[in-house]
Parts: sequence; structure tokens; C-alpha cells
Amino acid sequence: MLCIIVFMIVLNLDKFTYDNDLEQILGVKQVTIENKKLVDSWAVGEWYVCESYELDKMSLSSFLSMPAPKNNIYLSDDKWIRVDWERLPVNDAYSAVESMIINYAANASLNRIINEIKNVLSSNNGYYSFLVQPSFDIPEKILFCLLDVKGHRLYVVDLKI
Repeated sequence: MLCIIVFMIVLNLDKFTYDNDLEQILGVKQVTIENKKLVDSWAVGEWYVCESYELDKMSLSSFLSMPAPKNNIYLSDDKWIRVDWERLPVNDAYSAVESMIINYAANASLNRIINEIKNVLSSNNGYYSFLVQPSFDIPEKILFCLLDVKGHRLYVVDLKI
């Protein structure tokens, strides 16, 4: 049974790679990645995957020049509740979502990146967008995107509890 679970996880690893979706996520025509890192934690039936992308200045400028940026990933999937890009701080109505992102208990490498995310959230120098299932109050699956303007970094967190 364990072998089957491990095999299924290995088969599905590529579906958590968002580098081909960054244009849709940011709502811009082109994104150039200068650096990328992936940190994750898996258990049976749950995961926390965080991809961190260092963006070039042109990609960031394209996003910042848009009057109302939209997160266009998974537009055709009506199971998701969508919050398009908003300036930090995170709206109090979404506190359950934010709490799940920053309070996930995991390994040391994932805790380091969660601390980076906490620092960006507390700096109020960025933007966030997310998709959630089934609701804001009781999130079970979240795709949370956080853009750190100062650090030119985009965090994409895929979380399922």
C-alpha cells in the first residue's frame, strides 16, 4: 500500500509546478524567472507545496502597471472560489485562509519559507491572490499566491488539508 501511495505522489509531482502558469497567475503577457525553488511536505491525503520564483524587473513592472490585475489560473474550474490580486494586508474576511498558510507545522526547510511568507505578509509591501475550496471559512484546499514587491519574488502555495 505504501508503495502505491509513493508511486502516486511521484506521478503527480509535476502538477504542482506552476512555472508554466505564471503568466496566467500574474495576468501578464510574459514572465521571466531568474531563480526558482521548491519546498514541500507530504502526508497521506494532505500536502503543502511552496514554489518561490524570483522575477525579473520587467515582469514585476508589467504586473504593477496593470490597474486591476487578475489571477486567471483555473478559470474554467467552477469548484474554486477566487480572490483576484489585492494589496496587502490580507483582508480580515480571509483570516482562515491566511492562518492555514502561515501556521502549517512542517519540516525545517518548509518552516524557513513559511517565515519568509510571514515577513512579506507583515511588511504590507506586496499583493496576494488565492483560490479556495470549499469556502473561505472552512478552507480545505488553497492555491495562495503572494507577490513580494521589494524582493521581486512570487510565492505560490498549494495546500490541501
